[in-house]
Amino acid sequence: MVKAYVVCAVALIVFLGSCAILAQAEQAAVPKEAKATVESTAARTTAAASEETPPRGKLKWRVDMGQEGESTPVVEDGTLYQGLKRSLVALDAATGRKKWVFHTGAGVCGTPVVAEGKVFFSINDYGPTGGSRPQIFAYYALDAATGKQLWMRNSDIEPPTGGMAVVDAVVYVAGGLWGNGAINALDAQTGGDVWEFRLDDYPSIRLTVADGAVYFGDYSKVLYALDAKTGLKKWSRLGLGCAPAVLGDTLFAARRNELCAAGTDNGRAKWTFPTGSPVTTIPTVSDGALYFANKKGTLFAISAADGKEKWHCEIGPEAGEAVVAGDGVYCNTNAHFTAYALDIETGRKKWFFNTGDYMPHGVAVANGVVYFTSGKYLYAVEAK
Repeated sequence: MVKAYVVCAVALIVFLGSCAILAQAEQAAVPKEAKATVESTAARTTAAASEETPPRGKLKWRVDMGQEGESTPVVEDGTLYQGLKRSLVALDAATGRKKWVFHTGAGVCGTPVVAEGKVFFSINDYGPTGGSRPQIFAYYALDAATGKQLWMRNSDIEPPTGGMAVVDAVVYVAGGLWGNGAINALDAQTGGDVWEFRLDDYPSIRLTVADGAVYFGDYSKVLYALDAKTGLKKWSRLGLGCAPAVLGDTLFAARRNELCAAGTDNGRAKWTFPTGSPVTTIPTVSDGALYFANKKGTLFAISAADGKEKWHCEIGPEAGEAVVAGDGVYCNTNAHFTAYALDIETGRKKWFFNTGDYMPHGVAVANGVVYFTSGKYLYAVEAK
Protein backbone atom coordinates (compact mmCIF):
# COMPACT_ATOMS: atom_id res chain seq x y z
CA MET A 1 0.00 0.00 0.00
CA VAL A 2 2.97 2.28 0.62
CA LYS A 3 3.82 2.00 -3.07
CA ALA A 4 0.28 2.95 -4.08
CA TYR A 5 0.40 6.02 -1.86
CA VAL A 6 3.76 7.03 -3.27
CA VAL A 7 2.60 6.53 -6.86
CA CYS A 8 -0.52 8.67 -6.32
CA ALA A 9 1.55 11.36 -4.59
CA VAL A 10 4.24 11.36 -7.28
CA ALA A 11 1.63 11.49 -10.04
CA LEU A 12 -0.02 14.45 -8.34
CA ILE A 13 3.25 16.36 -7.91
CA VAL A 14 4.40 15.65 -11.47
CA PHE A 15 1.12 16.62 -12.99
CA LEU A 16 0.58 19.78 -11.00
CA GLY A 17 4.02 20.84 -12.15
CA SER A 18 3.20 20.01 -15.75
CA CYS A 19 0.00 22.05 -15.60
CA ALA A 20 2.08 25.21 -15.16
CA ILE A 21 4.24 24.81 -18.31
CA LEU A 22 3.24 26.90 -21.32
CA ALA A 23 3.88 26.28 -24.99
CA GLN A 24 5.70 29.24 -26.56
CA ALA A 25 3.37 29.28 -29.55
CA GLU A 26 0.29 29.81 -27.41
CA GLN A 27 2.04 32.48 -25.37
CA ALA A 28 2.79 34.47 -28.49
CA ALA A 29 -0.86 34.36 -29.50
CA VAL A 30 -2.01 36.42 -26.52
CA PRO A 31 -2.27 40.11 -27.41
CA LYS A 32 -0.61 42.53 -24.99
CA GLU A 33 -3.84 44.37 -24.37
CA ALA A 34 -5.46 41.14 -23.19
CA LYS A 35 -3.10 40.96 -20.21
CA ALA A 36 -4.53 41.70 -16.78
CA THR A 37 -4.05 45.34 -15.86
CA VAL A 38 -1.79 44.48 -12.95
CA GLU A 39 1.74 44.64 -14.40
CA SER A 40 3.54 42.09 -12.25
CA THR A 41 3.48 40.43 -8.87
CA ALA A 42 6.20 42.73 -7.53
CA ALA A 43 4.55 45.89 -8.89
CA ARG A 44 1.04 45.28 -7.54
CA THR A 45 -0.36 48.16 -5.57
CA THR A 46 -2.96 46.00 -3.85
CA ALA A 47 -1.73 45.44 -0.32
CA ALA A 48 -1.29 41.86 0.85
CA ALA A 49 -3.58 40.73 3.62
CA SER A 50 -2.45 41.54 7.14
CA GLU A 51 0.37 39.40 8.48
CA GLU A 52 -0.75 39.80 12.09
CA THR A 53 -1.05 36.46 13.85
CA PRO A 54 -4.73 35.43 13.85
CA PRO A 55 -6.37 33.48 16.68
CA ARG A 56 -6.42 29.69 16.69
CA GLY A 57 -9.52 28.03 15.27
CA LYS A 58 -11.92 26.34 17.69
CA LEU A 59 -11.79 22.53 17.54
CA LYS A 60 -15.20 20.88 17.43
CA TRP A 61 -13.98 17.28 17.41
CA ARG A 62 -11.08 15.08 16.35
CA VAL A 63 -11.22 11.39 15.44
CA ASP A 64 -8.37 8.90 15.23
CA MET A 65 -9.09 7.03 11.98
CA GLY A 66 -6.38 4.43 12.54
CA GLN A 67 -5.16 5.00 8.96
CA GLU A 68 -3.86 8.01 7.08
CA GLY A 69 -6.37 9.92 4.99
CA GLU A 70 -6.11 9.43 1.23
CA SER A 71 -8.53 12.12 0.11
CA THR A 72 -10.22 15.40 0.87
CA PRO A 73 -13.35 14.81 3.00
CA VAL A 74 -16.76 15.05 1.34
CA VAL A 75 -19.87 16.11 3.27
CA GLU A 76 -23.39 15.45 2.02
CA ASP A 77 -26.68 15.52 3.96
CA GLY A 78 -24.99 15.45 7.34
CA THR A 79 -22.64 12.58 6.52
CA LEU A 80 -18.91 12.88 5.99
CA TYR A 81 -17.18 10.43 3.63
CA GLN A 82 -13.45 9.90 3.95
CA GLY A 83 -11.09 7.78 1.87
CA LEU A 84 -8.37 5.95 3.80
CA LYS A 85 -5.49 3.60 3.00
CA ARG A 86 -7.60 0.45 3.24
CA SER A 87 -11.19 1.62 3.49
CA LEU A 88 -13.86 4.22 2.88
CA VAL A 89 -15.61 5.40 6.01
CA ALA A 90 -18.83 7.36 6.62
CA LEU A 91 -19.21 9.44 9.78
CA ASP A 92 -21.78 11.70 11.35
CA ALA A 93 -20.51 15.15 10.35
CA ALA A 94 -21.82 16.71 13.59
CA THR A 95 -20.16 14.32 16.03
CA GLY A 96 -17.52 12.30 14.16
CA ARG A 97 -19.26 9.05 15.07
CA LYS A 98 -18.73 6.29 12.51
CA LYS A 99 -21.81 5.18 10.58
CA TRP A 100 -20.26 2.51 8.40
CA VAL A 101 -16.93 1.31 7.01
CA PHE A 102 -16.34 -0.26 3.61
CA HIS A 103 -13.09 -2.23 3.43
CA THR A 104 -11.44 -1.79 0.06
CA GLY A 105 -8.23 -3.76 0.46
CA ALA A 106 -6.45 -0.86 -1.24
CA GLY A 107 -6.08 2.90 -0.94
CA VAL A 108 -8.85 5.21 -2.06
CA CYS A 109 -7.34 7.27 -4.87
CA GLY A 110 -8.71 10.78 -5.25
CA THR A 111 -11.68 12.39 -3.55
CA PRO A 112 -14.95 10.39 -3.50
CA VAL A 113 -17.96 11.81 -5.30
CA VAL A 114 -21.43 11.69 -3.71
CA ALA A 115 -24.34 11.85 -6.16
CA GLU A 116 -27.74 10.28 -6.70
CA GLY A 117 -27.67 8.59 -3.29
CA LYS A 118 -24.39 6.85 -4.07
CA VAL A 119 -20.71 7.23 -3.23
CA PHE A 120 -18.35 6.78 -6.18
CA PHE A 121 -14.59 6.31 -5.81
CA SER A 122 -11.56 4.53 -7.22
CA ILE A 123 -8.88 2.40 -5.57
CA ASN A 124 -5.27 1.94 -6.57
CA ASP A 125 -2.85 -0.68 -5.22
CA TYR A 126 0.28 -1.76 -7.05
CA GLY A 127 0.95 -4.58 -4.59
CA PRO A 128 4.33 -5.27 -2.95
CA THR A 129 7.57 -6.01 -4.76
CA GLY A 130 7.67 -9.64 -5.80
CA GLY A 131 3.95 -9.90 -6.49
CA SER A 132 2.89 -11.49 -3.18
CA ARG A 133 -0.36 -9.55 -3.44
CA PRO A 134 -2.15 -8.84 -6.73
CA GLN A 135 -2.40 -5.34 -8.11
CA ILE A 136 -5.82 -3.77 -7.65
CA PHE A 137 -7.25 -1.00 -9.84
CA ALA A 138 -11.02 -0.56 -9.65
CA TYR A 139 -14.04 1.75 -9.49
CA TYR A 140 -16.82 1.39 -6.91
CA ALA A 141 -20.34 2.62 -6.27
CA LEU A 142 -21.79 2.24 -2.77
CA ASP A 143 -25.14 3.08 -1.24
CA ALA A 144 -24.43 6.38 0.50
CA ALA A 145 -26.71 5.59 3.46
CA THR A 146 -25.57 2.04 4.22
CA GLY A 147 -22.18 1.53 2.56
CA LYS A 148 -23.53 -1.49 0.67
CA GLN A 149 -21.68 -2.19 -2.57
CA LEU A 150 -23.86 -1.53 -5.62
CA TRP A 151 -21.27 -2.29 -8.26
CA MET A 152 -17.56 -2.62 -8.82
CA ARG A 153 -15.56 -2.83 -12.01
CA ASN A 154 -11.89 -3.24 -12.66
CA SER A 155 -10.17 -0.42 -14.47
CA ASP A 156 -9.24 -1.23 -18.06
CA ILE A 157 -6.54 1.43 -17.82
CA GLU A 158 -4.12 1.14 -14.93
CA PRO A 159 -3.94 2.92 -12.60
CA PRO A 160 -6.90 5.22 -11.94
CA THR A 161 -5.62 8.75 -11.31
CA GLY A 162 -8.46 9.59 -8.93
CA GLY A 163 -9.97 12.05 -11.39
CA MET A 164 -13.75 11.58 -11.24
CA ALA A 165 -16.98 13.51 -11.86
CA VAL A 166 -20.64 12.43 -11.88
CA VAL A 167 -23.07 14.35 -14.09
CA ASP A 168 -26.50 13.30 -15.42
CA ALA A 169 -26.18 9.66 -14.29
CA VAL A 170 -22.76 9.25 -15.93
CA VAL A 171 -19.49 8.70 -14.06
CA TYR A 172 -16.45 10.19 -15.78
CA VAL A 173 -13.07 8.77 -14.72
CA ALA A 174 -9.44 9.24 -15.75
CA GLY A 175 -6.75 6.58 -15.73
CA GLY A 176 -3.43 5.51 -17.19
CA LEU A 177 0.28 6.01 -16.92
CA TRP A 178 3.22 6.67 -19.27
CA GLY A 179 1.82 6.43 -22.75
CA ASN A 180 -1.35 4.48 -21.97
CA GLY A 181 -4.23 6.62 -20.76
CA ALA A 182 -7.97 7.02 -21.15
CA ILE A 183 -11.05 8.91 -20.08
CA ASN A 184 -13.99 6.57 -19.49
CA ALA A 185 -17.68 7.34 -19.14
CA LEU A 186 -19.58 4.77 -17.07
CA ASP A 187 -23.27 4.25 -16.36
CA ALA A 188 -23.83 5.43 -12.78
CA GLN A 189 -26.45 2.75 -12.16
CA THR A 190 -24.52 -0.27 -13.39
CA GLY A 191 -20.91 0.70 -14.00
CA GLY A 192 -21.30 -0.32 -17.65
CA ASP A 193 -19.43 1.38 -20.46
CA VAL A 194 -20.88 4.47 -22.12
CA TRP A 195 -17.79 5.52 -24.08
CA GLU A 196 -13.99 5.60 -23.89
CA PHE A 197 -11.44 8.12 -25.15
CA ARG A 198 -7.89 6.79 -25.49
CA LEU A 199 -4.74 8.89 -25.51
CA ASP A 200 -1.05 8.08 -25.84
CA ASP A 201 -0.13 9.92 -22.69
CA TYR A 202 -0.83 10.29 -18.99
CA PRO A 203 -4.10 12.11 -18.20
CA SER A 204 -4.48 14.76 -15.54
CA ILE A 205 -5.20 13.89 -11.94
CA ARG A 206 -8.43 15.84 -12.20
CA LEU A 207 -11.09 16.34 -14.84
CA THR A 208 -13.88 18.88 -15.17
CA VAL A 209 -17.35 18.33 -16.63
CA ALA A 210 -19.38 21.43 -17.52
CA ASP A 211 -22.02 22.39 -20.06
CA GLY A 212 -21.85 19.16 -22.03
CA ALA A 213 -18.05 18.97 -22.21
CA VAL A 214 -15.33 17.01 -20.40
CA TYR A 215 -12.05 18.89 -19.89
CA PHE A 216 -8.74 17.33 -18.91
CA GLY A 217 -5.05 17.70 -19.61
CA ASP A 218 -2.18 15.33 -20.31
CA TYR A 219 1.51 15.03 -19.49
CA SER A 220 2.44 16.78 -22.74
CA LYS A 221 0.62 19.92 -21.57
CA VAL A 222 -2.34 19.54 -23.91
CA LEU A 223 -5.83 20.49 -22.73
CA TYR A 224 -8.68 18.48 -24.28
CA ALA A 225 -12.39 19.17 -24.56
CA LEU A 226 -14.59 16.13 -25.29
CA ASP A 227 -18.28 15.88 -25.99
CA ALA A 228 -19.72 14.54 -22.72
CA LYS A 229 -22.35 12.41 -24.47
CA THR A 230 -20.22 10.80 -27.16
CA GLY A 231 -16.60 11.12 -26.00
CA LEU A 232 -15.62 12.66 -29.34
CA LYS A 233 -12.92 15.32 -29.24
CA LYS A 234 -14.20 18.86 -29.70
CA TRP A 235 -10.79 20.55 -29.58
CA SER A 236 -7.37 20.44 -27.95
CA ARG A 237 -4.95 23.23 -27.04
CA LEU A 238 -1.23 22.98 -26.30
CA GLY A 239 -0.05 24.85 -23.21
CA LEU A 240 -3.08 24.43 -20.92
CA GLY A 241 -2.44 20.87 -19.82
CA CYS A 242 -4.58 20.58 -16.70
CA ALA A 243 -8.21 20.44 -15.67
CA PRO A 244 -9.72 23.95 -15.62
CA ALA A 245 -12.47 25.71 -13.74
CA VAL A 246 -15.37 26.77 -15.95
CA LEU A 247 -17.72 29.75 -15.73
CA GLY A 248 -20.12 30.35 -18.61
CA ASP A 249 -18.18 30.47 -21.87
CA THR A 250 -14.80 30.86 -20.17
CA LEU A 251 -12.43 28.31 -18.67
CA PHE A 252 -9.57 29.12 -16.29
CA ALA A 253 -6.39 27.07 -16.30
CA ALA A 254 -2.73 27.33 -15.32
CA ARG A 255 0.01 27.98 -17.85
CA ARG A 256 3.56 28.74 -16.79
CA ASN A 257 3.62 31.54 -14.17
CA GLU A 258 0.13 32.79 -14.87
CA LEU A 259 -3.54 31.94 -14.84
CA CYS A 260 -5.15 31.97 -18.27
CA ALA A 261 -8.79 32.66 -19.13
CA ALA A 262 -9.76 31.00 -22.42
CA GLY A 263 -12.86 30.33 -24.46
CA THR A 264 -14.68 27.06 -23.87
CA ASP A 265 -15.37 26.84 -27.61
CA ASN A 266 -11.72 26.66 -28.70
CA GLY A 267 -9.35 27.13 -25.76
CA ARG A 268 -7.95 30.41 -27.08
CA ALA A 269 -6.72 32.90 -24.48
CA LYS A 270 -8.84 35.92 -23.51
CA TRP A 271 -6.63 37.32 -20.77
CA THR A 272 -3.89 36.21 -18.41
CA PHE A 273 -3.01 37.02 -14.82
CA PRO A 274 0.67 36.90 -13.72
CA THR A 275 1.16 34.84 -10.57
CA GLY A 276 4.92 35.00 -9.98
CA SER A 277 5.27 31.21 -9.82
CA PRO A 278 3.31 28.24 -11.24
CA VAL A 279 -0.35 27.90 -10.27
CA THR A 280 -0.77 24.68 -8.27
CA THR A 281 -4.53 24.47 -7.62
CA ILE A 282 -7.60 24.44 -9.82
CA PRO A 283 -9.32 27.81 -9.32
CA THR A 284 -12.44 27.93 -7.19
CA VAL A 285 -15.20 30.02 -8.80
CA SER A 286 -17.62 31.91 -6.56
CA ASP A 287 -19.74 35.04 -7.18
CA GLY A 288 -17.67 36.20 -10.13
CA ALA A 289 -14.30 35.71 -8.42
CA LEU A 290 -11.51 33.13 -8.70
CA TYR A 291 -9.51 31.82 -5.75
CA PHE A 292 -6.29 29.85 -6.32
CA ALA A 293 -2.74 29.38 -5.02
CA ASN A 294 0.71 29.37 -6.57
CA LYS A 295 3.78 27.26 -5.82
CA LYS A 296 5.29 29.88 -3.52
CA GLY A 297 2.22 29.73 -1.28
CA THR A 298 0.30 32.86 -2.25
CA LEU A 299 -3.48 32.61 -2.37
CA PHE A 300 -5.05 35.00 -4.89
CA ALA A 301 -8.55 36.38 -5.30
CA ILE A 302 -9.17 37.92 -8.73
CA SER A 303 -12.10 38.94 -10.91
CA ALA A 304 -13.28 36.19 -13.26
CA ALA A 305 -14.39 38.84 -15.75
CA ASP A 306 -11.07 40.56 -16.41
CA GLY A 307 -8.40 39.12 -14.12
CA LYS A 308 -8.09 42.17 -11.88
CA GLU A 309 -6.76 41.32 -8.44
CA LYS A 310 -8.97 41.74 -5.37
CA TRP A 311 -6.36 40.63 -2.82
CA HIS A 312 -3.62 38.12 -2.13
CA CYS A 313 -2.48 36.44 1.07
CA GLU A 314 0.63 34.43 1.94
CA ILE A 315 -0.39 31.07 3.39
CA GLY A 316 2.55 28.79 2.56
CA PRO A 317 3.59 26.25 -0.12
CA GLU A 318 1.74 23.05 -1.04
CA ALA A 319 -1.64 24.70 -0.62
CA GLY A 320 -4.88 22.83 -1.11
CA GLU A 321 -7.76 24.12 -3.21
CA ALA A 322 -9.68 27.02 -1.72
CA VAL A 323 -13.25 26.52 -0.52
CA VAL A 324 -15.66 29.46 -0.35
CA ALA A 325 -18.47 29.40 2.19
CA GLY A 326 -20.41 32.40 3.45
CA ASP A 327 -18.02 35.28 4.17
CA GLY A 328 -14.95 33.06 4.37
CA VAL A 329 -12.33 31.42 2.16
CA TYR A 330 -10.86 28.24 3.61
CA CYS A 331 -7.68 26.46 2.63
CA ASN A 332 -4.69 24.58 4.00
CA THR A 333 -0.96 24.30 3.45
CA ASN A 334 0.84 20.98 3.74
CA ALA A 335 4.22 22.66 4.14
CA HIS A 336 3.09 24.40 7.36
CA PHE A 337 0.60 21.73 8.56
CA THR A 338 -1.99 24.49 8.88
CA ALA A 339 -5.57 25.24 7.87
CA TYR A 340 -6.73 28.85 7.47
CA ALA A 341 -9.94 30.86 7.37
CA LEU A 342 -9.68 34.13 5.41
CA ASP A 343 -12.05 37.07 5.08
CA ILE A 344 -13.60 36.85 1.61
CA GLU A 345 -13.49 40.63 1.07
CA THR A 346 -9.97 41.42 2.24
CA GLY A 347 -8.04 38.15 2.46
CA ARG A 348 -7.24 38.84 6.11
CA LYS A 349 -6.58 35.70 8.14
CA LYS A 350 -9.47 35.14 10.54
CA TRP A 351 -8.03 32.05 12.24
CA PHE A 352 -5.48 29.29 11.79
CA PHE A 353 -5.28 25.69 12.98
CA ASN A 354 -1.92 23.92 13.07
CA THR A 355 -1.93 20.12 13.45
CA GLY A 356 1.79 19.41 13.56
CA ASP A 357 1.48 16.71 10.90
CA TYR A 358 1.15 16.42 7.13
CA MET A 359 -1.97 17.80 5.43
CA PRO A 360 -1.59 16.59 1.81
CA HIS A 361 -5.30 16.92 1.00
CA GLY A 362 -7.72 19.82 0.97
CA VAL A 363 -10.48 21.02 3.26
CA ALA A 364 -14.26 20.63 3.09
CA VAL A 365 -16.76 23.10 4.58
CA ALA A 366 -20.37 22.32 5.49
CA ASN A 367 -22.88 23.67 8.00
CA GLY A 368 -20.42 26.06 9.62
CA VAL A 369 -17.67 23.45 10.10
CA VAL A 370 -14.31 22.97 8.34
CA TYR A 371 -13.14 19.37 7.90
CA PHE A 372 -9.68 18.09 7.00
CA THR A 373 -7.30 15.20 7.59
CA SER A 374 -3.79 15.35 9.03
CA GLY A 375 -1.85 12.15 9.50
CA LYS A 376 -4.30 9.55 10.78
CA TYR A 377 -6.63 12.12 12.34
CA LEU A 378 -9.79 13.71 10.98
CA TYR A 379 -10.51 17.19 12.30
CA ALA A 380 -13.66 19.32 12.56
CA VAL A 381 -13.06 23.03 13.30
CA GLU A 382 -15.70 25.73 13.63
CA ALA A 383 -15.75 27.91 10.51
CA LYS A 384 -16.35 31.20 12.34
